[in-house]
Amino acid sequence: MLIYFFFKNLLAGPLGEEIGWRGFAQIELQKKYSPLKASIIIGFWWGLCHLPIWFTTGFVGIDLIKYILFFMIALISTKIVMTAFYNLNQNLIIPIIIHQFFNFFIGLINGNLIDLIMYSAISYLVAAVFMTVINPKKVLYGKKSTNIQDAYTKKDLTK
Repeated sequence: MLIYFFFKNLLAGPLGEEIGWRGFAQIELQKKYSPLKASIIIGFWWGLCHLPIWFTTGFVGIDLIKYILFFMIALISTKIVMTAFYNLNQNLIIPIIIHQFFNFFIGLINGNLIDLIMYSAISYLVAAVFMTVINPKKVLYGKKSTNIQDAYTKKDLTK
């Protein structure tokens, strides 16, 4: 049953979403904005795409507000971490794995959903701040280009 849940989750979210968000939107937004700014934009819209889920949780009032707040912090922070790894490696494997484990463990761990989302939000926020501060190989901001299209253009120019 666990294997079924793992693969059902992988096919229902991370594979399709990462192809669209990272494989297309990230590249397009990084043509105009820094990877960090593109991450925040995509993270915001990625969170809003999950809006129907917010209202199926059964939360109301302050609990719903806390859930939405922690959910958005978690997604935007996760997106920043994914962008750093995506730009370092120029492939979708690590973002897919990060997305898969986020979804899989939230679904697997039995507990208060608001607490689980809050702990995820805090963990990913710390990781995102850390990645932003160290900015390895200038993958989130700075002078070095992290755009895949620029990399191909530079490679073509050196032929």
